[in-house]
This record gives sequence, structure tokens and C-alpha cells, in this order.
Amino acid sequence: MNISVDEGRFVQTGQLLARMEYETLEADVKSATANLKKLETDKERYVNLVKTGGVTQAQLDEINLNYINGEARLINARERLKDTYLTAPLPVM
Repeated sequence: MNISVDEGRFVQTGQLLARMEYETLEADVKSATANLKKLETDKERYVNLVKTGGVTQAQLDEINLNYINGEARLINARERLKDTYLTAPLPVM
């Protein structure tokens, strides 16, 4: 944990007090972002391929589901990373 204020110092509401270990969570966000980008490309390809009969509607439905799950994973990873910031709820000394 990285402490951002000295003991006995006045802090304001919302001021960063400490940051928990976050490197692994940052990596999760990067991974989820990259995965979502790939799924977006795949989704665009499948939309075009379903029109020409290159893939089935079921395959397009599957990639759409994977894309939605990828979005959820990215949101979850961002929230977990945000939770590593510990801020002052009230001004205190």
C-alpha cells in the first residue's frame, strides 16, 4: 500500500489517502481492453460474413454474446482498479 499523506496532516474530502497494490488490476484493464477491441473487429467481420453466407446467424449471435461479456469484463476490471484508491470521506485532521 502506498500512503499519500503524513500522519496528523489535514485532509480534504475526496483527497487521496492511500493506494492499494494496483499493478495486476491495471494489467486486467489492459487485457480486457485488448480483448474487447478484438471482439469488436470479429463482430464487424461476422456481420459482413453473415450477409454473404460465410457464417451462420448462430455464429454471429455467439460473437455478439462474447462482445457483451467482454464489455462487462472491462467495466468490472475498471471498477476493481478504481477501488484501489482510498480517499477521505470527510475533511479531518
